[in-house]
Amino acid sequence: MKKKLLLEVYDFLGDNVMLTSIIKNLSEQYNDKYEIGVLTEKFKDVYKNNPNVNFDINLKNKDIFIKRFGYFNKHDFYADYGHSIFGFKRHIEEKLGIEIFIKDMNCDIHLYNDEKENRFGNYWVLNAGFMNNILVKHYPHDKFEQVVKLLEGKIKFVQVGTGVYH
Repeated sequence: MKKKLLLEVYDFLGDNVMLTSIIKNLSEQYNDKYEIGVLTEKFKDVYKNNPNVNFDINLKNKDIFIKRFGYFNKHDFYADYGHSIFGFKRHIEEKLGIEIFIKDMNCDIHLYNDEKENRFGNYWVLNAGFMNNILVKHYPHDKFEQVVKLLEGKIKFVQVGTGVYH
């Protein structure tokens, strides 16, 4: 019988988007062992339509609960060894006593059909925000502007996030 695994992540957009990659890899490798739910208030839409997320799993019916992991615990230590996705991977591995092989680091966002028919054509999302405690994410705003200007006419950008997140 599958165990109901509930993951709670800090309410930061980037953390939730990266978690979709781990959920996809975890689900593909351990689909016979875990059903995965996510506990988040602000970013439920990140997981909508995701076939690897069971929205019926909650605090009352979960078998395993991995509470509030992210940048404020061992994640910084783990992420020092590579991309932040590996911080999430190692944290979940430690809690579940398993190994997750990262086959695909792409985030796993599922849109509704009407959302797929976007009126703007192809675009990149640029998050120009950063957190004070994660130095690797500090990149001057004028540098973002240089990137946008350099690619003007080739790529459309949508900017999300501004300033410093505490």
